[in-house]
Amino acid sequence: MVGMTITIYTVDEVTKILRLKNRRTVQNWLKDGKLKGFKAGKEWRITESALNDFIVGNTAKRKNEIMIVRREQPKEEKRSISVVVVEPKHDGKEKGKRLKI
Repeated sequence: MVGMTITIYTVDEVTKILRLKNRRTVQNWLKDGKLKGFKAGKEWRITESALNDFIVGNTAKRKNEIMIVRREQPKEEKRSISVVVVEPKHDGKEKGKRLKI
């Protein structure tokens, strides 16, 4: 695992990334097992890959193919994830929509 970097978020950071109003929502997802995380002392921690899996899993309920395109670092230390939703069409062509989460 030399050279690997794992990004780990706090509950507050995930709350901001997902633009939620209350950190309690993230805590409930963690307790219910909907979002995977681990405790460091008394506080929850969430890896970037667990957050991506959660986003993709909840978006995929629409039966579309989801692809994580890139992670951007905008100003003011905000983090966002760009997602492309590809909707299969009957004519074999696909139409992509870019969502910013």
